[in-house]
Amino acid sequence: MRSCPICQWGKALKHCRKIHRMLDDYPSLLQGKWIYLTLTVRNCEVDDLRATIEYMNQAFRRMMNRDFWKRHVLGGIRFTEGGEGTLDTSSSHPHFHCLLFGSN
Repeated sequence: MRSCPICQWGKALKHCRKIHRMLDDYPSLLQGKWIYLTLTVRNCEVDDLRATIEYMNQAFRRMMNRDFWKRHVLGGIRFTEGGEGTLDTSSSHPHFHCLLFGSN
């Protein structure tokens, strides 16, 4: 799942180009509200990273099924990142980066 920093940087650039292309093709998307959201959990052991991300995915699906979400969020993009823990290199810091699109 995890790539080297150079590979992650390349993937980020690729996704950025796709988003810019999408906004160029559909300028009406610029009329709505965009929200950048980062969702994170406590650091976990690297061996537990897969189970932690599965748990995070389940929680995200539950959040998407809430009425508030369905009323206000029209769509979005979510990226999963599992960075290295800052204090302990045997831990991982899983989190979601979300770019959400809502109506005015």
